[in-house]
Amino acid sequence: MNKPSNRRELEEAIRQAFSIYRRMPRVGPKRVECLLGKYVIIPDNERSLEDIMEDVESGFGMSVRSEEIAHVEAVESWLRLIHGEQQAAVNMRCSGMGWKRIARELVSRQYASRCVCRQTLRNYFERGLDEILKKI
Repeated sequence: MNKPSNRRELEEAIRQAFSIYRRMPRVGPKRVECLLGKYVIIPDNERSLEDIMEDVESGFGMSVRSEEIAHVEAVESWLRLIHGEQQAAVNMRCSGMGWKRIARELVSRQYASRCVCRQTLRNYFERGLDEILKKI
């Protein structure tokens, strides 16, 4: 994987790592499931087009390649280079959270004593990305 040269590339790489991470199998014991669904298999030629497209959009049956795992590991090592509210802002924003929710999460995780404004959060986010770019 190429090292990003600017904030935009770095943000895209982190966002891509979070999307890959969401596709990875869940870690932990398996839940109890009904076995009846495993016995009934409907071939694709008998399913509706909407059902097939829904499976494709949700990523059902997609596996994670070794290059994608290497990408996630590289991004995890980059995120360890920053700490505190900067790391929290970068993690939350790149995983898809909005600014208001990030402000509330920073208060609940005790990174801030009160909800901060969007511009302050944006500054945390941009400083965090700049710090990562300097250290990689």
